[in-house]
Amino acid sequence: MIYRLDSQQCGNLEVSARREWLLTNGIGGYAMGTPSGINTRRYHGLLVAAEKPPSDRVMLLASLDVFMQGNGNPIGLSTNQYPGAVYPEGYLYMKSFSVGKVAIWEYEAEKLNVRKRLFLHPGENAITMDFENTGERPLLLTLRPLVCRKPHHENFVESPSFPDDLQFHRGSTSILDKGVTLTISHPGAQRVPVQGWYYRFEHTSEVDRGLDPRDDLFCPFELRYELRAGEVAILAASDRNEVQPITIPTEDVSNTIRIQPMLEDAVKKFIVKTESRTSIIAGYPWFTDW
Repeated sequence: MIYRLDSQQCGNLEVSARREWLLTNGIGGYAMGTPSGINTRRYHGLLVAAEKPPSDRVMLLASLDVFMQGNGNPIGLSTNQYPGAVYPEGYLYMKSFSVGKVAIWEYEAEKLNVRKRLFLHPGENAITMDFENTGERPLLLTLRPLVCRKPHHENFVESPSFPDDLQFHRGSTSILDKGVTLTISHPGAQRVPVQGWYYRFEHTSEVDRGLDPRDDLFCPFELRYELRAGEVAILAASDRNEVQPITIPTEDVSNTIRIQPMLEDAVKKFIVKTESRTSIIAGYPWFTDW
């Protein structure tokens, strides 16, 4: 079953920043967020790894700042909440959002079109994302990974010692900190080692819970892709030293409502299989198996 938001719902933050999507990898790791792109919880991120499956979850890749550019100024496709401000305002350019086994965003602005997809590798703490130029005009796509290393129940603040090491390889980059590795594979990208901190992301759901709502995130580099019509930029991220992108599956786009397959798909997100046990997660994002 695929759940969708149309352009009107996407452009309304009361809708697109309050709904939540969830993808899981079958060993306790997950990706979670809102269709708008705003991480309204400290638990929201693109790669939350189960370091000791199915527990010890660590946030590694919190977000990507995404910009596309034609002949004019760069257009931000991501959306971030800061104290008293939202920037960029990518939700305004969203034409649709859908999620089933894959999360898919469609953007359109100034006759430029981009489709973004996110998929979790089954049985691994790894993701593949791709960005396709679905329009007729060439564009420049810029991606800025926003990374951290924190237990997912906690906050992350700027530290002059983070990360312990950055390793730049051909077609990939590894960010190492206190024994934990985040490797980002980015074949075909122009990598620019622009390093810096993004401060005071605000998670509004944590405000409602009376908890510290702020996170700082680190940007280790910038990726640039020149995409002609139909071309695709692909990246992968993992808690291993090496990772390769995988083929993102095609979703069944049927709108037929069938109760049994819907229930089966919903249940599969909560079943985990590890070397030590097969079990059921009590609930994402807070719990492991009870």
